[in-house]
Amino acid sequence: MISIIGCGNPVRSDDGAGHHVIQALLADEQICSRKDLQLFDAGTDGMSVMYKARGSQALIIIDACQSGETPGAVFEVPGNEFDDAPPKEQSSHAFRWDHALYAGRRIYAEAFPHDVTVYLIEVETLAAGMELSESVSKAANQVVERIRQKLSGNSTAESIKLNKASLYIPAEVRARYFPNCECVAAIAEGAQLSLAPLLKSAGGHLLKQINPQGDCVVQLQGFFRDQAWNEFVQCQCEIRWDEGRAALSVHLPKEIEHDYATAL
Repeated sequence: MISIIGCGNPVRSDDGAGHHVIQALLADEQICSRKDLQLFDAGTDGMSVMYKARGSQALIIIDACQSGETPGAVFEVPGNEFDDAPPKEQSSHAFRWDHALYAGRRIYAEAFPHDVTVYLIEVETLAAGMELSESVSKAANQVVERIRQKLSGNSTAESIKLNKASLYIPAEVRARYFPNCECVAAIAEGAQLSLAPLLKSAGGHLLKQINPQGDCVVQLQGFFRDQAWNEFVQCQCEIRWDEGRAALSVHLPKEIEHDYATAL
C-alpha cells in the first residue's frame, strides 16, 4: 500500500496546497482505480497522518512551507530528514505531520513506512481564502505530475503473508476489504484462492484478531487439505479485489499444488 497524504489549511490560501494536490489526484480515474493506493486529505490533523500511514509500504506527504525562497518553489525531501519529537505536554491540536513521522517510527516500528517522500511548496500568501496564488497553483500541478511519474514506476501490488496454510491480514487490508464482517468464505479455482466477506451467522473462516492494532489471521489448514494443497508454503501472496466476485483474490505460488503430505 502507498499512502499519499495532503496537509495544510485549505482556507488559508496557499497553505491549502496539499489539499489541492490530493483533490487533483482524486479526480484522476486511473489513479483512483488502483487498489494499492490510499489518498487522504489530513488538513491540519497530524495525528491522522500517523494513523493513516501505519501499515503502508511507502508514504508521500504534501504540504506548504514558508522558508523565504521564491513562491512556488518545490522541495522534494526524503522523510528521514524529518525527525522532530513533539514538545512535551503539548495538545494534540499542535501535533504536526513531522511529529507523526517521529512518533510513528517509534510506536509502530516495522509497521510504519520507511520509504517516505515529502513535497513542500513555498507559499506566496496565507491570507484567508480557498484559492491558491498563481505561483503555488502551478507548483501544485507540478507536484501532481511528479507523483504520477513516481507512481508509474511504483505499481507494486499489495500482498499478504501465507505461513503454513494461515493467511496473515494487516489491519488496514481488513478495514478496506472486510469491514463489518467477522468471517470469510474460502473459494478455490484451480490453484487460486478467493476470500469473500460473510456475516458471522453465515459461517466460514474466522478473521481472528491477533494484536491490539487489528491485524488478523485466517486459518485454512482444513481447506488446504481438501484441495490437496501444500500446507507448508511460506511466502508473500499478491492480492487484488475482484469486483465481479466481490471477493479478495489471493495469488498462490505454483508450489502450492505439490502436497507434501501425499509426497511423504
